[in-house]
Amino acid sequence: MIESVKLAHASNHKENDKRNGTNEEFLTVWKETAMKKYKVLFHLDEAAKTRAELVLNNIDNLIADLGQENVDVELVANSEGVTALLRVPSRLASRVEKLALDGVRITACANSLRQLGLTKDSLLERVEIVPAGVAELVRKQADGWVYIRP
Repeated sequence: MIESVKLAHASNHKENDKRNGTNEEFLTVWKETAMKKYKVLFHLDEAAKTRAELVLNNIDNLIADLGQENVDVELVANSEGVTALLRVPSRLASRVEKLALDGVRITACANSLRQLGLTKDSLLERVEIVPAGVAELVRKQADGWVYIRP
């Protein structure tokens, strides 16, 4: 009797594996889901220092809550928001540099720089230039990034 129960139990597991995939397949899917990073895009398009501080605070809070290893973050500055990325000694510049060192991608719109008469050399060292800030926002959102404009 015990042997028949064991065989039935083993048979049920085999049937479940056929219907639901193997344990190995399950673990692979689970690991991919569990290890998935959040992708978050912050938008800065205003020159106001208070707006830039708010954006940087939001980025800091997000990273503190989710963990740096669990989130990819990009700050896209366009229009007058690029002025927050200028290479000038300030608390704001120090915060932007620290975020960049911590893995946050900091980007500035080339069109906005041109319109404001600024060059790459006038920006903080770790700022990357993208051809168009709005196109960067659209591409990232199409790739599943979450858009935040505090």
